[in-house]
Amino acid sequence: MRLGPVIKLLGLLVLLPGQGFALTSATINANPDQIRAGLFFDGETVTISGQRSAGQPLLLLIVGPQQTQQIARLGKRNGIWMKGEPHTLQRAPGFLAVTGSKPLAELIKIFDRPLAASGLSAIPEYLPTKGIVNEQVDDQQPAATSTGWSRAYATMLKKQSLLLTDVSLQDNANSGQFSTEIHLPSSAPPGTYRVIVFTRGNGQLITATTRFKLTKSGIVSRLERAAFDQPVLYGIAALLFALMVGWVIGILFNRR
Repeated sequence: MRLGPVIKLLGLLVLLPGQGFALTSATINANPDQIRAGLFFDGETVTISGQRSAGQPLLLLIVGPQQTQQIARLGKRNGIWMKGEPHTLQRAPGFLAVTGSKPLAELIKIFDRPLAASGLSAIPEYLPTKGIVNEQVDDQQPAATSTGWSRAYATMLKKQSLLLTDVSLQDNANSGQFSTEIHLPSSAPPGTYRVIVFTRGNGQLITATTRFKLTKSGIVSRLERAAFDQPVLYGIAALLFALMVGWVIGILFNRR
């Protein structure tokens, strides 16, 4: 009897989910993977689904375009609220959603090193893990530490529905299949969104990644390019448009 076919069969059985077997890899996909935001774009729901070894911990992150962001605290000067000196946050996420099979603080501890290895070591600073939960961040108060600035930025994202920490996860304990739905609001920044899953199998760390992209189209895209490529003309055009709208409204009210 040839051993080749037997070895191949055993290899397939190892990859099959079921009692006595464990996945040595994980799969994940996003649908849709291309989103176009036009003039009347009011958001989009993205379905994330995949499979990993049953019974293993799962941490799922959706990280929007990471950019350098500046955030300033408010302070009173002569009785007037004014912004102080801005603080720069490096690689701050423009959107962040998180879910998992266990409490978030526990998952962050389990996958602390993998997060750092993936270049996401700063992400937990924006999440309601231990030290942040049960603590309301006031963006009008001084942020004394780097974590304080991150919390203030997280509060700003939360107000704009760009930070989702209460995402429900459909997790099948027997098959290891999981799925969730993430809603991107109309204010979601354009760019590439990373979807990353951390899990384990056979005592080893397993990660799987995919991406989806949000792009602006039509007049929205042209206005955005004009704002960056020709800021002076864009500013003049915006001023003239505001004056024209005001003039038209004035005429309409005077007729009444």
